[in-house]
Amino acid sequence: MTGSFSPARNRFMPLRVIAGQLRGKKLVTVPGRETRPTADRTRESIFNILGTAVRHAHVLDLFAGTGAFGIEALSRGADFALFIENGQEALGVLNRNIQSCRLADRARVLCWDAAGNLKGLADGDRKFDLVFLDPPYGAGMIAPALRHLADSRCLALSPAGSPPLRQNACVVFDMCAMSRASDPPATCGLCALTRRRPLNGTHRHLSRLV
Repeated sequence: MTGSFSPARNRFMPLRVIAGQLRGKKLVTVPGRETRPTADRTRESIFNILGTAVRHAHVLDLFAGTGAFGIEALSRGADFALFIENGQEALGVLNRNIQSCRLADRARVLCWDAAGNLKGLADGDRKFDLVFLDPPYGAGMIAPALRHLADSRCLALSPAGSPPLRQNACVVFDMCAMSRASDPPATCGLCALTRRRPLNGTHRHLSRLV
């Protein structure tokens, strides 16, 4: 959750885990304006939509920032989370939050520029069921990151008949954070839109792999 700096960002309230095993646990935030965590209410709405799809999921948190999305997923029963971040200050905060939540055995942090490529995931055996994509606001990174996800072939394909939102990998991102010049998700070779909801001033998309 690297800090899209939008009107929906929570500037003053402390960051916390909303539900699950770590409910109420406070998380450290990154000082300054570059990394702004998504508001608790918005995260809560997203996870309410995801429901039981989080349980036992392998989660990829791109532009992870504080790690609030991935940590929330782990608190709600995800089996594993990979956090990708390349800001040095954010990496320090991210590792501190993971250690504070005692999640080191179910989490991995990778220092990588997700906007450039995701080649580091291409050869891995792990497939991800759930992806949170929250880059800096208006930086035009979402469409490239979606294409990199498609190229990396790191997303899970589930058997037919699986519960909703778990049939294939689900990708969550904020359309408001896309630049006007960015391609819409349908042209990124990856996702078919399953839900679009206005959440506290954002337009969060939950998309499923085609």
